[in-house]
Amino acid sequence: MRSFFILTFFLLFQNSCNRSINFQSVSEDSMILLKSRSLNLNGLIEERFQLPNTDNKKLDILVVADTSGSMYHHLNHLGQSLSYLLSVISKYDWQIGITSAAHGDHGDPNTLQENWRDRIVTQNSGRFGGLMQLENGKNLLNNTILTPQTPAYEEIFFQSLSHQDEINCNRPPFCSNYLEQPLRSLQSFIKRYVLDNKDFFRPQADFVSLIITNEDERKEDSERATSAEDVLNSFSQYFSQDDKRFIAYNIIVTNEECLKSELEKGNTAQIASAIARLADLTKGTNISLCSQSYSSELKKISQDIKKQLENKIRLKKEPLPESVNIEFIKGPELGWELSGKDIIFENKSGFSSTIKVTYEEKKSFS
Repeated sequence: MRSFFILTFFLLFQNSCNRSINFQSVSEDSMILLKSRSLNLNGLIEERFQLPNTDNKKLDILVVADTSGSMYHHLNHLGQSLSYLLSVISKYDWQIGITSAAHGDHGDPNTLQENWRDRIVTQNSGRFGGLMQLENGKNLLNNTILTPQTPAYEEIFFQSLSHQDEINCNRPPFCSNYLEQPLRSLQSFIKRYVLDNKDFFRPQADFVSLIITNEDERKEDSERATSAEDVLNSFSQYFSQDDKRFIAYNIIVTNEECLKSELEKGNTAQIASAIARLADLTKGTNISLCSQSYSSELKKISQDIKKQLENKIRLKKEPLPESVNIEFIKGPELGWELSGKDIIFENKSGFSSTIKVTYEEKKSFS
């Protein structure tokens, strides 16, 4: 009996060895597809976020003020409206500094100042991108940064931007000359991070600029004018490794009607196309210098800042755009757009959502 089973097993094994076994062939295209899927799955990064993002919001605000004589009443108007600028973001950890749009190289337009560092003045003029000394009445204060802890900060903001007596060119913020350069002053302010503005740029604080002028950038010498792209390049150079956002707002001449109004007052003025571009590139807002009420316009800016900061998340790595997938784990689905490492959500109603983002890192090739 045992010999029978052994013989039977041997015959079956031999038969199977003689039989050809056919496997399904795999095409070259299929193998490439399998490899591609494998790479995508292995390379995914997953991050989770909560909207609205309200934790520990810090905000550094710089006012770039055109302090020429024609701007006196506009600065007075702005100085009285700080409460509206802070209306929606007053609970943030904010601070405010002021610099002049008068960069300083106001001589012959054919004479180009090659290096702004060569002419940093020791006086507290707020020029060349330096911070202006704050003022309380006729008294200059020892500090240059306004915070919620500053006593009577609204009055100090007003006094620092305007004077109740005649314009005195020996004191900030007056006087500037005819060659307004708010974009260059803003760029210089950023560059001075390595010098005396380092304390203004706090870690993990978002940066907001507010330019107020009735002219455009370096109008008499537009070929050598600083551009919005120049400002953004400098910001990226110094803060590319910091989790810091930049949003620009401008109070400027936005249309022909406002331009006509300024010219009728005897002021030199221009539609500020070059300056307006900075707000466009940073998703900020341009509002009219000729607005009847800065209060309502500044409140809109405050609401927009809140919306941008609380409805925006920043990924750890810059994603490959087509790889981004967003899953709304809790809360309603929201529209969104990708901008570099940032995802901006359309959350106008302030809905609360828990979000999972998966993506592939965008690889840079040299």
